[in-house]
Amino acid sequence: MRSSSSSPLARRVLLAAALFGSLPAAGQALNGGAGLPHTRPAWVLENGQLTSQMGARFWGQASEQSYAPWGAPGKRNIWDLQSALALNYGLGAHLEAQITPVLYQSDQSGGGRFGHDLSATMAVGSLQWPSRSIFLGAAMTAHFPAGVSHNLLFESYSPARHAVTLTGLASYAADPEFPAEAISGHLNAGYTLFDDTGLQFHNQRTGARSFVVERSQKLTWSTGLALPGAHFDFGVEGYGQNWIRQPAAGAEGREDFAYASLSLRYKPLRWCHLSLAIDRRLSSDTDETIPTMAERGLGELPNYPSWLLQLGLHLKLLPLHFMQTSDEEVIMKRGEARTPVFEKIIGEESNKEAGRDDLDRLRAEKERAEKELERLRRVIETRQQEEKKPSPDQNL
Repeated sequence: MRSSSSSPLARRVLLAAALFGSLPAAGQALNGGAGLPHTRPAWVLENGQLTSQMGARFWGQASEQSYAPWGAPGKRNIWDLQSALALNYGLGAHLEAQITPVLYQSDQSGGGRFGHDLSATMAVGSLQWPSRSIFLGAAMTAHFPAGVSHNLLFESYSPARHAVTLTGLASYAADPEFPAEAISGHLNAGYTLFDDTGLQFHNQRTGARSFVVERSQKLTWSTGLALPGAHFDFGVEGYGQNWIRQPAAGAEGREDFAYASLSLRYKPLRWCHLSLAIDRRLSSDTDETIPTMAERGLGELPNYPSWLLQLGLHLKLLPLHFMQTSDEEVIMKRGEARTPVFEKIIGEESNKEAGRDDLDRLRAEKERAEKELERLRRVIETRQQEEKKPSPDQNL
């Protein structure tokens, strides 16, 4: 009875096993998954996967100023530019590591500087509870003051001290099997503790001095909606920070802020994506730093940029089969690797009495296989339609 009732199911599972891997598997995407610039998904990369993201963020504004480090008084184009690299590596079914060095920082205060702060993150995720569409996770980030300059204008608080951030992650995916390829919503809530007690801030122009008496603490938050497509992904986000205990009065970045962000990701290749994001500050420009921007000769400049433009290059580095140009080669290689696993499962089930858990496991594998087949069918149909499009000279 066992073999006769399970053989159709077994054949279907084995058929799908040969097609597994034609495209990224569940939860796999660039730099953590969701394709959003500011909000991390609650799922992690698969074991052995390595991705990178090179990003640059820019803001500029023409303003009257008499700030001594910037030269003679007058109207100038003020800017702030930062470039960073993020490397993400999947360590297991529920574990992911990330290292993010800031590569370049530039503004009028001291010109361009290569090398800045460094952060390292360990994330636990892909925990599906209380339903398969809801993903939960958490991340811990250690911040290291590796740069030469700190307490930077127009940037978040960056003391020359260590800090630790704990972040809770939650995501909802319309397709739990392939969450990064369907509509998904994300929520992050973080707490940062700075080891800045005793730090002194001194303004040479006004002579004002301030000291950190107790460790600074802040809450960070972000929420976003990802709308993936065949060649373009769209994202809508909101993010910000709120201080629990502000740093000393002379510190830059001691104000709260909130931003809205629209993002677009172009996917010309399976392993290479390009992204663009435009952020707009929603919060007021209340100046709580002493001395104020105006007192320092910075005129009407804001503490935080009123807008931000972000560009990103995203690469999938490992496994190497991501860079293969033929989908058929990817299908065959991953199918060959997975088929023995399914054969083992079915062989075990055929040698013993079927239980409820056994049937549920095979039923779940069957559902995943059917989704893989449907997903592959859509990809093939899309490719065939593109190949049938006439070339530009044929329309003349």
